[in-house]
Amino acid sequence: MKSGLFYYLSHMKKIVFTTFLIPVTLLAIAQNPADTVRQSSTIRFADSTHGLIHTEWINHGHVLGNTVQIYRATDIITGKTLTGLLFTDNAGHQALVDADELPALLNAMNYIITKVITTKPGANHDQYSFRSRSGFEAGCFIDNRNQWQLYLKLKWRNPTTITLLKQLDVEVFLEDLKDVINEVQ
Repeated sequence: MKSGLFYYLSHMKKIVFTTFLIPVTLLAIAQNPADTVRQSSTIRFADSTHGLIHTEWINHGHVLGNTVQIYRATDIITGKTLTGLLFTDNAGHQALVDADELPALLNAMNYIITKVITTKPGANHDQYSFRSRSGFEAGCFIDNRNQWQLYLKLKWRNPTTITLLKQLDVEVFLEDLKDVINEVQ
C-alpha cells in the first residue's frame, strides 16, 4: 500500500511543478524583444549599471514641433562619453540618433533633397528612408496627390509619431545637423 501512495505523490509533485512552470515559461516567451533591440548605443550606455553616469541635454532648436537636443552620457569613472541627437515631439515620444549615425543621416537627407524629390514621382508608391538603431526614420514617400512628401518619424512602426516636412524645413534641419556633427566630434 505504501508503494502505491508513494507512486501517486511523486506523480502529483510532477504535475503541480509542471502546472506552475507553464505560466512562467509563457511569460518569459511573451516578452517583447524590440524593447532592447531598437535602442541607441548611447541610451544603452546611459542605462547600464557599470559606473557613475552623468547625462546632459543641450538644446539645439526645433523641427516643426520636435524639440532637438544634443544628448551626452559620460561615465565619470572611465571618462567614456557617447553622444547623440535627441528628438522629442509634443506628445512626448522620443528618438535618439547616435553620433556615429549622424553622417549617414546627413548623406541620406542630402541625397533625397538633391536627387529624389527633384524627379517626377512614379506610379509605384516609392519610399526612401533612413532608419537609426532606435527606430528614428527620416525620408520621403509618394503621397495621395502623387507628390513627394518629406517626413520624420520618431518611432518605427508608429504612425502617430510622423511629422510631415516641407523642403525648406529639411534644408534648415540639414544645416542644424551639420552644426551638431561638428559639435559632437
